[in-house]
Amino acid sequence: MVTLIPLYIFWTKGMGLGDTYWPLILPFLTGGGFFNIFLIRQFLMTIPKELDEAASIDGAGRMRILWTILVPSIKPAVVVVGMMLFIQIWNDLLQQIIYINSMSKFTFAIALTNLPFLRTNWPVALAATFYDNSSWYCDLYLGQRALWKVLYSLV
Repeated sequence: MVTLIPLYIFWTKGMGLGDTYWPLILPFLTGGGFFNIFLIRQFLMTIPKELDEAASIDGAGRMRILWTILVPSIKPAVVVVGMMLFIQIWNDLLQQIIYINSMSKFTFAIALTNLPFLRTNWPVALAATFYDNSSWYCDLYLGQRALWKVLYSLV
């Protein structure tokens, strides 16, 4: 909340990205916050050092160790971070309302809050809410294997 006005000024006046989806997407391409970086760091801490040592004894350089050993090992953590970022962006109504002004670019969440007939027609409102949430239900269902790998490795 503290950074809301400075970020709005930066994205609209400074970068000229007002009324686009970019202010909703670009901040999350750099990691999406401390928790996601911490989650990947903790997952990296569970990978044994012996894998790095064995690869370096076999003659692999640092970049080869990174791309052939570490990156494939942290795929479950990256999938979980991607799932959480998707759900966070999808449900971030405040940012969507601030940056998107034209009706043709409204996201589904903004459209749900602006439809007046949903306030009286409960079956349609519940169906629309289920449809809005179904994307991240599918996201969790498809990524549950990676999610359980990450959760078990952190215990």
